Order: sequence, then C-alpha cells, then structure tokens
Amino acid sequence: MSYLASPIPGPIKISPGVKYFYVIAQQGYSSITVDPNPNFDLQLDFGSPATLKLTYTGPTHAFDAFEQITFHANDSTGSISQTLLFSVFATGSPIIPSITNVAGQSVAPGATINMAVTSDIPAIYSVENLPGTLSYNATTKRITGTASAFNGFFIITLVATNPTWPPAVYKRYFVLTVGTGGGSSDITIGWATPPDLRRCLFDGDFTVAQLAGPPQFEIPFKVDPKPYAYKLPYWQFLSNYVDIPFGTAGPIGGTYVGGSPGTFKSIGGGIIEFWREYAVIPDTRSEYESFVYSYQIVLIGSGGGITEMPITVQSRLQYDYFQTDDPETEIDLPKAPRAFQVLNVIYLLNGWLSAFLAPSGNEILAEDATYKQWKGNIYERKQRLVRSISLNDIFASAL
Repeated sequence: MSYLASPIPGPIKISPGVKYFYVIAQQGYSSITVDPNPNFDLQLDFGSPATLKLTYTGPTHAFDAFEQITFHANDSTGSISQTLLFSVFATGSPIIPSITNVAGQSVAPGATINMAVTSDIPAIYSVENLPGTLSYNATTKRITGTASAFNGFFIITLVATNPTWPPAVYKRYFVLTVGTGGGSSDITIGWATPPDLRRCLFDGDFTVAQLAGPPQFEIPFKVDPKPYAYKLPYWQFLSNYVDIPFGTAGPIGGTYVGGSPGTFKSIGGGIIEFWREYAVIPDTRSEYESFVYSYQIVLIGSGGGITEMPITVQSRLQYDYFQTDDPETEIDLPKAPRAFQVLNVIYLLNGWLSAFLAPSGNEILAEDATYKQWKGNIYERKQRLVRSISLNDIFASAL
C-alpha cells in the first residue's frame, strides 16, 4: 500500500531568503508535485524519499507571517495531498547571534588569559565549563585568569543569548590547550561547522554526507596530552551512504581512519546519522616500568654452554607510529640480542657481545619489537629497552 508519512506537527519556522529542505517520506508513488506559491521559490527533487527545496521570496512583515505549501503524491490509483504550515520570521536584526571568537587557543602552563566574548549582534553572554583557574566577568564580557600549571585540554562553552528575541541562544565550543605535549600536531582544533538546523527539519543535500555536529576530540595517551584523534557526526540518506577510503583528509586535520562501530541511527525521512573518525600520526613516546631481564651468560670450556640469570632492571617502552597500507614490508622490527648453542658451537646474534660488555646504563633491546594496528592505516610499534648492567655488576649483584 502506498502512503505518505505524517507532516511535522505545528508550523515549521523559517527565515526569508534562506533555502530550506523538507524531506517528503513516501512509498509507492510514481511522482510528486507541488502547488505553486507566489511567495516561494520551490524546487522538487523526486526520489524515495523526495526533497522539497523552498525559499521564501515574498514580502517582508513586521511580525511573523504564516504560509502554506501543498504537495501531492500521485500513482495509478490517484493522489494523496499534504499541506505544510510555515511560520516566516519577521525581518529585522538577525534572530540568533553568532559568536565570532576564534575556536581555540594554545597557551603555555601558567600563562595569563584575557579574552573577550563577542558576537555579530548585541547579546547577553555566559560561559560554561570554565577551568577553576579562570573566571568570566559579565560586566566586562571577558574571560580572565591564568592557565593551568599542568598540561591539559579544556573544552569551554561560550553562550550568546539575544535578549530581544528569546529564546534565541547560540553555543560555541572553545578549546583551550595548555602545554605542547611531545611535539607538533597537524590537527587544527577548530569548529567543524554542521548544517544550520535551528529552525527547520532538515537542511542540506543529504545525497552526500553532511556534518551534523561539533567534533569530539580524543587524547589517547596520558603522557602526551594532545588531541591526536577526533570524531564527527554526519547525516546522509541511507540509500546514498558509502564509506570513504583510509587516508582521506579530515575537515580539521589528520586523515580518515574508519567509522565508529554501532553509531548508525535513523533520523527520519530515509536519513541516518553516523560518525567518522580522523587521526594524525602520534609522536614517539616512552613509558617506564621495571622488568625482569634474563641475562645470558656464555660459559667457555669442556663444560661450556649458555645459562640465564634473571635480574630486575629499569625498562623503557618506546612506541613509534607509522601510516602505511603495507605494514609487513614497511615497518622494521628490530631483534633483541641473543646467544644460543648448537652442539659445540655458540652463536652470538644482533650485537649480543657488545651489549653484554657495555658499561652499566646503556640501553639493550630486551625483546623483539612488535607492532599492531592503532587506528585505520596507522600502526603502533613497541620496543622494550632495558638499562644494561656491566659484567662486573652482574656478578656483584649475584653475590
């Protein structure tokens, strides 16, 4: 049976001169038509679902005005009609202020902060999620104080309210990065602008993926507080959905490393929401812990052979990162030094003798290096390096 989805209850609020998209959810109809309205520029893209693009071009009013648009779904048995009610905002100053601050700032630990909150039209401002070392002064409209004494990553919400047209509220995320971590990153911590969904059902050409919200940044390593990865929500017709290749450039830096499992959900009208994740190659980093390293001792003579002496030593785990589509040939895996005996022959591999005779404090690779997939086509290689103990110190510790 053919049918049309019920229209949105109540008027759809629109502004003069701004193009809006209304998704007509239908099934089984061969065509969709729309009655002309002299106050609108109307365009209809037929499909399943169809999309009605409309722009109010009629006279302006001092107060909100109401308009109707009627469309028809037609098949061989006849047609079904549906009427949409629109509330056209009165002209004048913009209804919702847009905050004009830059989207982020990087400062050194303990740096002085003195920043004004601004918008494109007069507004009342407030600030949410401020760190404890900062405060907002509603009289001067400024955020002041000092940055944290420690490296960190803070997302502050700036809020602008138009007092002459409540509730006209605009929020923007401001990202304050304290410290520089382990090096530079090519992610620009910024505002990835989604479609304007403030006064309409759907806004955008959803045959292609459209941004639908702010970025969510990820700081994956405690010892390096930098946002190496972020996720963004998108809206698109399910019938047009297609994944993008690994390595595709991200909208605010980095490259695409895959979707987020389990994030598909229906928005309505054949549109789904899903998330894409982007990342940059992290800097090399180290983590520290003790490790029981078995020193190999070569015994010379008629009863010669190899024995092992486990000793607890200082250990450093070094993590390196590579972006490649061929990890098996492009990621080198260094081997740890070893000694082994076959019959009466002793073999010393990978610099075993030089490592054994090195003075205390030199680093030795304790295990063969390994790697694993980190995100998408970015791989993480791990090497465990131990602080060597000299031959004399080994025997002294055994006594």
